[in-house]
Formats: sequence, structure tokens, C-alpha cells
Amino acid sequence: MRIALLGNMNNGNFAMLRYFRDLGVQADLLQFADDGVGSLAHFSPECDTWSMEKWAPYIKRISAPNRFVSIIGNDFPWSLLFWGKYLLSMRNRTWGNKFSRPIDLKHIRSELAGYDRIVGSGVAPALMNSAGIALDVYYPYSSGVEWVGDPDLLTDMKSPSLLKRMGAERVRKNQIAGIQRARRVVSSDVGYTEKVFEGMGVVPTNLPLPMVYRESPPAELPEHVSKIINAISKYDFKLISHARHRWVNSGDHDEEAWESRYSKHNNWIITAYAKFKERHPSLRSILILSEYGTDVPYSKSLCRDLGLDTDVMWIPKMPKMEIMEIISACDVGIGEFYSMPKMTWGGTALEVMVCGKPLIQGFIFASGEYEAIYGHPPPPLCATDSEEALANWIELLATDIVLRKELGSKCFDWFNTYSGIGLARQWLKMIVA
Repeated sequence: MRIALLGNMNNGNFAMLRYFRDLGVQADLLQFADDGVGSLAHFSPECDTWSMEKWAPYIKRISAPNRFVSIIGNDFPWSLLFWGKYLLSMRNRTWGNKFSRPIDLKHIRSELAGYDRIVGSGVAPALMNSAGIALDVYYPYSSGVEWVGDPDLLTDMKSPSLLKRMGAERVRKNQIAGIQRARRVVSSDVGYTEKVFEGMGVVPTNLPLPMVYRESPPAELPEHVSKIINAISKYDFKLISHARHRWVNSGDHDEEAWESRYSKHNNWIITAYAKFKERHPSLRSILILSEYGTDVPYSKSLCRDLGLDTDVMWIPKMPKMEIMEIISACDVGIGEFYSMPKMTWGGTALEVMVCGKPLIQGFIFASGEYEAIYGHPPPPLCATDSEEALANWIELLATDIVLRKELGSKCFDWFNTYSGIGLARQWLKMIVA
């Protein structure tokens, strides 16, 4: 059986590819035309493996991008209205942009010929639906389901531009039709995303994605990675948060929705660490943050306001396999802090756990609720639902080395039991059924 893994946001399908190939399955990764380029360059296979030559034969790229132009539709007269307006807007950009043309659906069908199963995310449902192909398995990578209830699409649906509102609604309608047509829908988010699926009459299979695949590093790490590891080695307590910075409301969302649904609350990390430094000024500690996300300038400004200039190390946005080597050199990993109940975690949390480090992570589940939903215990997280709780965990982990090692070991064991190749086997069984 040949399996096509369509799309590669967060390198999720590249991880799946490697697990499936390890299990002896003929699987290929089909990247969208814009996967791993521009602002998403760090989500390319080259940024997630030390052995690209091993996996390259199984990686291809289709002609459609993971953008609204792959969903918008080409039927007349809509196509004339939309593409005329869109091409006029390109006058001040580079002409011949390969993402500014209608999609050739006949070519898409030829690119997907020969596969027995197609698994996809992103625009895959709408694209397959337009091409007359039913997706076998769809999983969302965005809270609220990309192109249906995600914040960017909802913003476009409120735009003062009539054409943009019409386009957003059309994109949403096509995506929903493709999702409803899919043979199986999979999602592990039982919060907001689950409600969005309910709204379209879809009941997903509750299963996480095996989205982190860690490889053994080379004998000699790249120089820039070694320099960072050497620089932080002089500290007694090292915290790292490599999540995207998204905590300042630009005004596109009402404050309640922003605080409860969209903000990652990266500011909690900075303010909690400042409190910790006040209480333990003599402890040689460092907070490592990644220059990743639109709100990095705000985070840097907050660090300056709190007098943390010399206590925070900013590292560039880096390939996943490199950042995991830096996580391994730290003592504690810090994840994301959405305020919505029953919100789970993404790749940043899994990357901390696979490195065997304790994880401070937003986690809002009632006692026993997670196990009842997923059928297995939650990871041994340092569960956090507020800035104060985060500060308390930092202090406890800084002063209790035994607890740090114990929690790190338990996180690693949990990952190996309930994620990784064991989870990939569950996916494979579901896909071929």
C-alpha cells in the first residue's frame, strides 16, 4: 500500500513519514508548494533531520500552495472578479509569483495518482474536494480548524472589504465540504476545535499526531549550536521556552476571546522569571527565549522594563533537531499557556519531553478528565493555569534537583509510551482500515 502524506506544517507529516518508513510502509511526504519557505522555512524537512539524504527519495512537492488560492475556486464569474482584483493587487509585488495563479486541478490529480491512501492537513480537504478526490484522513493543525474557525480566517470574515469577506466565506465553505467528505477526521483537541467540528456535523477520532521524531545527533554539532550550549553551561539553572511569541492583541479580536482562546501568554514566562530572580538573586540562572513570532519586540521590551537584559538569552529561530540539542543542555522546558479548558499541547511541549526534561505547560483539565477523554494518563506536566502558578513551578524546580530529574525521566517515559512510534502504529492501523 502506498500512502501520501499531504502537507507538512510543523513538520508533522515528515515525522509521520519517518515512523511509517521505520515500520516498513511505502509512504511519501508531499509538501505543498510553499511548505518550508519564507517565514515557515524552519518547518522544512532539512530543519528536522541530521540525515536528509536518507529521507530525500520519499519527499516530493505538489504544485498547489497551502494558501487560500488553492481553495478559492475557479468557476466563472467568481474567478474573473477575484483574480482580476488579486492580480491588480500584485502590481507592486514580483510579477509571475507562482502562488498568484488559479490551481490546475487536472495537474493536482496527476500528482496524486498511484496512492492508495491520502492523509492531509491544511488546505488538503478543500483542494482534494475541488479535484474530485475524497481525502482518506484529515487532521487539523490549527486551533479552531484551519480555514474554518482559525483566528486569521475569522478576521478576514469581518474585513471592511466586501471581496475579502466574500473570499473568506467561500474558502470556509469549500474547506468544510472537503472535511465532511473525508473518510476519517482525526483531532485530539477537545476544546474549541471540537466545537468547530460539531458545528459542521463532524465527529473526529480522538487521536494525537506523532509529530516529533528525534534522531541521534552527529558526533560534532554545528558551531553555532555548540556556542550556545557552551554559553549556557556556566549557569546553575537553565530555563528554555522556544514557543512562538503571541501574547499582544493587535485589536483584531475582542479582549475576552483573545485572552481565553488565542494568546499563548508568553509574557507570563518573563514576569514569573523576574519574580524568581528577585527571590533568588544569587543563583546563577538564565532564561532562554527564541526570536520567533510577531510579538518578539514586545517580549524584549518587557524584559528591559523588568531589568532582565543580562538574565535572558535570545537565540534565533532554529531547526528542530538543533533546538532539541539545546533543550537537552537545559534544566527545564516551558511551553504555552492558553487559557481555554481542555486545550492540549503542540510540538514545543513534545520536544521538551522527548529530551527528558520537566515541562511547565498550560493544562486546564478537571481531575481525571484527561484520562477519561484520551484513555491514558496525562504526561507528568508541571500544570499551569496562571502566572502565579508558573512562578511557583520555576522556584520549586530551581531548588529541588531531585524533583527535576524525576519529572524529566517521567516525561521521557510518557513520550515513549503514548507518543512516538507506538502512536504511529495506531495511526497506521486506522489509515489502512
